[in-house]
Amino acid sequence: VWIDNMRIMNALRFAADRLAGQKYGGIDGLPSYPYIHHCASVVIILQQFGVTDEDILCAGACHDVREDTNTTAWEVEKAIGGRAASIVELVSNPDSILTYSTTDGKVHSVYLFEHEEWSSPEDFDRIVFMKNRLSRKEKHEIQYPKIAQSWESRVVKLADRIANVETGGKIAMYKKEYEFFRNTLHLYESDEWYCDAEYHMWEWLDEKMEWGLTN
Repeated sequence: VWIDNMRIMNALRFAADRLAGQKYGGIDGLPSYPYIHHCASVVIILQQFGVTDEDILCAGACHDVREDTNTTAWEVEKAIGGRAASIVELVSNPDSILTYSTTDGKVHSVYLFEHEEWSSPEDFDRIVFMKNRLSRKEKHEIQYPKIAQSWESRVVKLADRIANVETGGKIAMYKKEYEFFRNTLHLYESDEWYCDAEYHMWEWLDEKMEWGLTN
């Protein structure tokens, strides 16, 4: 599969610029690559499974930009458009949770990405509690239900997971997590907004994760 669409190429260039210097892989004896290889792999996997929607493909190209860099939501939207940026936002895991109070005595919580700066609201009173890092499990419990909201974000997440399984290592970890991953995101049977790509992605992952052999 060749990536010959200029808009998608521009999305990949944007991701390459923001993720410059970061590496992907190098786990379980596998080689490491510049991180943009992973971004391109997600786009190619989406295409291989029949996804042609440019917004989804651009979101696939930039799916880790919010989570792994200090790029703002506005910068992503400017680079790839509003719909694509909203998909990126849905598939991005938060890093920490900040709980603060306002002058009216109410307590609020906000999730932050790893490199994200927080701007206090005008009625900010004080920080009640700062949890610097969420566990991997907590991140998934927060974000997977959000990803499940749309088939567009589900297919990007599925393509990301397929790319990770194919070239990123950590297979044992993904198998251990697969029941929660599948039970939270495997919604297409009751969702009119699904596509053949999602169906076949689940088939691929079920086979690789040996789902059904022990469940």
